[in-house]
Amino acid sequence: MLLSDSEYNRHEHDAMVRSIASQPELSITEIIEALVVGYDSLYTTDTMEINNGMCDDFANDLKIIIPRARVEWVDDIDQSVETTHAVAVIDGCFYDSETPNGTTSVRDIPLVVRERGIFEILASSPKK
Repeated sequence: MLLSDSEYNRHEHDAMVRSIASQPELSITEIIEALVVGYDSLYTTDTMEINNGMCDDFANDLKIIIPRARVEWVDDIDQSVETTHAVAVIDGCFYDSETPNGTTSVRDIPLVVRERGIFEILASSPKK
């Protein structure tokens, strides 16, 4: 789902992001968990849906909350990854809605793992 396909209200969305950003005591993990709850509250979505269409918005929201974050695409970071997916890069780790604890390899991001499995199945399927 894309934000543009949901009941997106910029005022409510920005207020949710500002509310999380106003809590400097939160860890990166807690910020991501709060952002997921905010997305669910506003858009009735879960982490898999966020990562399947809202990943760029989510990563950019993390950049607003954590200014040292950078938004990057996993297929630009690792050309062997066949998944187009935006992540926040913070202190050398990669974060998205399903990876609140971060990972040092984009190949360990759950969406990348799932899609790699799909590509492997398709590649091993008999050709017609």
